[in-house]
Amino acid sequence: MNALFQEHLLAIHRAHPYYGYPRIVTALKEEGIHANQKRVFKQMKILGIASVIRKKRRYFGRKGSVVFPNILQTRFFCGSPQSKVCHRYDVCTSGDGASLLVSDS
Repeated sequence: MNALFQEHLLAIHRAHPYYGYPRIVTALKEEGIHANQKRVFKQMKILGIASVIRKKRRYFGRKGSVVFPNILQTRFFCGSPQSKVCHRYDVCTSGDGASLLVSDS
C-alpha cells in the first residue's frame, strides 16, 4: 500500500515539480486517492522530494525614469566637494502659470 502510494507521489512530482504537498494532495484526490496532508508531507520527506521554489521577480513598473529639462540652465556639476552650497530657495511663476523653484547659490 505504501509503495503504491509513493509511486503515485513520485509520478505527480515528476509531472509537476513546482507542486508542494497541498497541491499534490489535490492531484491525488483527482486520481481517486484520498490522503491526509500530513501523510503526504511525511512521505515526501521520506522520499526526499520537495517543490521547486521559483525565483521571486521584483516589479519596477512600466514607466521609465523621466529627466526633466534644465529650464534654468543650472550647472549641476562642480570641480570640488562643498564648492556649491545652496543657501536660499525662491518660487517663481512663469508667464504660462508654471511655478519654478529657483536656488540662490
